[in-house]
Amino acid sequence: MSGKHIHLQPLGGIAGDMFVAAMLDAFPHCREQVFADIAAVLPRAAGAARLKQVLKNGVAALHFSLDERSPLDVHAHAHFAPEAGAAPHAETVDRPVRSNGRVDPPELALASHGHHHHSHGAAPVSDYAGLRKLIQGASLSGSTALHALAILEILARAESHIHRVALEKVHFHELAAWDSLMDVVAAGSVISALGEATWSISALPLGSGQVQTQHGLLPVPAPATMQILQAYPWHSDSVPGERVTPTGAAIVRHLVPPEQASIQPDGVYCAAGYGAGTKNFAEMANILRVMVFEREEALRPNGNARTTIASGEFQSPAGPASRRAAEAASEENL
Repeated sequence: MSGKHIHLQPLGGIAGDMFVAAMLDAFPHCREQVFADIAAVLPRAAGAARLKQVLKNGVAALHFSLDERSPLDVHAHAHFAPEAGAAPHAETVDRPVRSNGRVDPPELALASHGHHHHSHGAAPVSDYAGLRKLIQGASLSGSTALHALAILEILARAESHIHRVALEKVHFHELAAWDSLMDVVAAGSVISALGEATWSISALPLGSGQVQTQHGLLPVPAPATMQILQAYPWHSDSVPGERVTPTGAAIVRHLVPPEQASIQPDGVYCAAGYGAGTKNFAEMANILRVMVFEREEALRPNGNARTTIASGEFQSPAGPASRRAAEAASEENL
């Protein structure tokens, strides 16, 4: 079976924004669909999705974020900024990146910024039921809702287990922001756009230290992250900090079964994408790299094709869930 295989290399780690940025770097043709889906699910007052080109330890990468200063638009923006400690760059204006990847000249960027009005924002939804309802109620492309709901369910089941609360009563204290919902929907959108791609991932960086949460200080990796990524290989590179977030963990769990983790892909190498994290590490570039291969047979130990839930079922930490049930939940408003 021929098709795309995508290998994730979490050098700096993996988070929702890093995954989306790396994928949009590798697949720029997906930008129009992704930003249209973001516009469909977020209130205008929540802000504008942005793609910013940055340097991480000398490596060019994209950073994906939510700019709460202006209403959501259907295009991303790129700000070409140097890494910390580098010489100032002569270009300092934000330059819009259209859906085809083209960058407008500075004078057009300045004119377009003049039409933006400031927003006081909207209160984000933090409960599982409310977030699920927002996704189900949005007019999203393809199987975007199916994938986004699956990622969200993985997160909810992990929180339910950690805090011993019913699934429907789960509140995402660390997910209580519009940018987190944006990451989940954007990830679902780019996965949907790629169809029946297969996936693998290198060993995950363990990190160290503590992270501040609504429940106080928690160890790194966070309990929800460890619950989601049981049976996955980890390694310690002695670089501290939270390297894998719960949202990043849920995306990995959705795409890559544990037995396929750390398996090196083969095939014809086609492209790579680099997604930047927010933190800067002295020891390494804080990036997620995605490598794209074309192959004759999708990667799986027994030789059969392993696809995402677009053509089968997904596995959550609580066990298998049928595609029919997920589709029934998502197709109400598609």
